Amino acid sequence: MTVTAESAPNHRALVCIGDLVEDIVVWSDGPPRSGTDNPARIHRARGGAASNVAAFASSLGTSTRFVGRVGDDPVGESLVRDLAMAGVDTRVQRQGRTGTIVILDASSVDLIDSVGPATFCALIRTLQPRYVFANGTEADTGSLRELASPCTTVVVKNGMEPTEVHFTDNRSATVRVPPVEDVRDTTGAGDAFAAGFLSAILDNAEDLEAVEAGHDLARRVLTEAGATLTTDEMGVVRD
Repeated sequence: MTVTAESAPNHRALVCIGDLVEDIVVWSDGPPRSGTDNPARIHRARGGAASNVAAFASSLGTSTRFVGRVGDDPVGESLVRDLAMAGVDTRVQRQGRTGTIVILDASSVDLIDSVGPATFCALIRTLQPRYVFANGTEADTGSLRELASPCTTVVVKNGMEPTEVHFTDNRSATVRVPPVEDVRDTTGAGDAFAAGFLSAILDNAEDLEAVEAGHDLARRVLTEAGATLTTDEMGVVRD
């Protein structure tokens, strides 16, 4: 969950509530084979959608806070330290063991399937969020485009196809996705899009301008390993 908050007069902050875990990204060096070892490359990184959005937004200079829970263990301590070093005001509870996610492929509609599309949409209408982000599969499965209302704008990401923006009264627009060369890993690209979009909104951008900002940050993350952005020796994010 990501919300905005007034932290001081004329100063808005992005508050991200959710998970902070360790991502283990696995790239196979060839087609998977059963009954034998499969050579692969492995990369460990901080993960979790809420913490990713917080870190990416902070890299853009947005005042950002993360609220969540992490394991009371060395991995959890390392993840919290890493998030704080990314410039995020980190507020966590520590309990149990830190979650680890092995990523072989992404995109899931499990939440919508588990509660049912009608129940999920009813919940969103009750919450009345300003923005709903979904990928094309999620939008199709849950009929999420229909959630557009005077209170809620629905943004649907379609990979390299144009991003859809759905407003109230059946109005919609699309924004072209710039081509990306040398895509290394798609992990965290959706979170980067959300961070870029919301940071732009906090800077008073119009919705379609915010989509372009989301595309720009997602493009940079697609060339990295895991949900990360390369920094220089001073800790400044490289373009």
